[in-house]
Amino acid sequence: IFPQTGDPIRAIGRCRRTMIHDGRFLQSEFTFEQGGKKTTGLGIIGFEPESGTFTSFWTDSRQTKMSVRQSRDRFDGMQIILYSRSLDPDGKEARRSKTVSRLEDGDRKLIHRQYALGPEGQERLFMELIMTRKTGTSASSP
Repeated sequence: IFPQTGDPIRAIGRCRRTMIHDGRFLQSEFTFEQGGKKTTGLGIIGFEPESGTFTSFWTDSRQTKMSVRQSRDRFDGMQIILYSRSLDPDGKEARRSKTVSRLEDGDRKLIHRQYALGPEGQERLFMELIMTRKTGTSASSP
């Protein structure tokens, strides 16, 4: 986590990713440890072939609200770019954000960066998540 001031805050965690609903959605279960405190999280992401876009939902043990994100452009085959979406009927967004997820190192490492978006579209790196595949697992195995 990159706070607005001060040094970055590091946390160590684990993630178990599973394809669900006949391979239509990816479910990600996270556990993070930082300062002796455990946080759990659950993410679901799906690809919509008609539009070529992704939609994701996130919940965690830190708060009782859901985060919804959706891509704006067709998937380019290289990275998934999602923008925060509001479910508020008035379209109000409390905190605008953008996430960029990209596979690297021969698909062994997923780099996920989240940016806070300012009113003029400026981006500030808020979080960087680096997930490395466990030795002995493949992209098709859980």
